[in-house]
Amino acid sequence: MGLLTSKQKKVNPRIKEWGKTTTGLTVWLVCGPTIRRDLDVEFTDGGHGLRFSFIPKSEVWIESEGTVKERQFVLVHELYEHKLMARGLGYEDAHQQASNRELEARKYPNELKGFLDMEGWC
Repeated sequence: MGLLTSKQKKVNPRIKEWGKTTTGLTVWLVCGPTIRRDLDVEFTDGGHGLRFSFIPKSEVWIESEGTVKERQFVLVHELYEHKLMARGLGYEDAHQQASNRELEARKYPNELKGFLDMEGWC
C-alpha cells in the first residue's frame, strides 16, 4: 500500500491497548471491519508496522473479534513475523515461517504461554 489518503489518516481502528513486548512493541486490539472498509481489504486477523504502512512501525494490531485464545495464536504469528522482518527477512518468507510457528502453537495449545514468552510478550 502506498501513501495514505486524508481519509485513511483520520481512521483510528484501535479499541484498546492489549499489552507490550520486552522489545518495545505496543499491541492493540483493533476493529477489523473498519480496517478492511477504510484502510486495506486484505487485513485479516492481525498485522504490524513492517507489513502495513498505516500501522506505526512500533505497533502490532490484533483484531478484537474472537476468543482470547484465538487472538493469542494470531499474536504468536504477528510477533514472530515482525521479529523476522526487523532482521531483514522479506515479508513472504517471514510470513511463511510465522505461519509455521503459529501452526506449531496451535498443535500444542498447552504451551501457548511459552510461544508468547519467546516473542517477548509481557
